[in-house]
Amino acid sequence: MANFIYDNCVLDIYFDKNYGKLYEKIENGQCGVYRYRSKLGAIDNMFIKREIPLLLENEGKYFDIITPYGYGGPIILECYGDKEALVKDYIKKFKSILYNLFSCKNCQF
Repeated sequence: MANFIYDNCVLDIYFDKNYGKLYEKIENGQCGVYRYRSKLGAIDNMFIKREIPLLLENEGKYFDIITPYGYGGPIILECYGDKEALVKDYIKKFKSILYNLFSCKNCQF
């Protein structure tokens, strides 16, 4: 059985994807949620992906990600015991994705 660390997340507006979608227009971007699932638990991280208006020859588009205004960042939805191992695995995977896909990551406070 899951040990729910934050079982009220759907009631918290700052972690609701509809809240993030409101900021698509404000931030001129697209709302996304990175969902990490493993045998250790589940973590979600909502963000706004924005194109960086940078033109370089023979290069693709560049993007950054920010959190919608308020508080944001990863939230543990389920943990099956070892929270530290869950967080370490999540960070390793998310850093890899950030490194390969985005130019920077900024959480607004």
